[in-house]
Amino acid sequence: RSFMQAAYRPDPSGHWGLGFDDYAHFTSPIRRYPDLVVHRSLKAAIKRKKQPYTEEEVESLGTHTSEQERRAMDAERDVWKLKLVRYIEATGKEEFTGFLTGFRPDRVFLEIEECPVEGIVEARHLTNDNELVLPDPFSVYIKKLSRPAFLGERWHLKLDRVDTEQLRLLFVPVWGKEKKAFG
Repeated sequence: RSFMQAAYRPDPSGHWGLGFDDYAHFTSPIRRYPDLVVHRSLKAAIKRKKQPYTEEEVESLGTHTSEQERRAMDAERDVWKLKLVRYIEATGKEEFTGFLTGFRPDRVFLEIEECPVEGIVEARHLTNDNELVLPDPFSVYIKKLSRPAFLGERWHLKLDRVDTEQLRLLFVPVWGKEKKAFG
């Protein structure tokens, strides 16, 4: 997800990595409608025939297929999340290990070690005033511990609840005698 989402459009945008000003992409075997559009256009150009689509049609098809592809990717991601959330729920397991992957003023995000699913610890479990202090982009200050926690840090967690509607796992930190949830 670090690269910019591709979009289908009629204007030649080239290919930066290959150093081409003009570039067309399609998969083989043909799997998507945009591949058919490219093939039909190339075939017409090679045979020196009239293009099968107007520029407006190509633009409209590009916009529509880009939107549909994003919707399909979102649906696939949601199904994957649902299966993982249900899997965690079905294991009956209550304690997990997770790695701190991000934070907002109201929660922290952790990726569970056992499988690639993200969980949440709400701020109320980490501070008395329900709002976390974010001193920099790489750490969050945990008031109940009087110390910062850093991205990548390992936490011991207890499953609080499973929210299949929002596709979320909610955890609480497992505090030891020293009030320590970190390993």
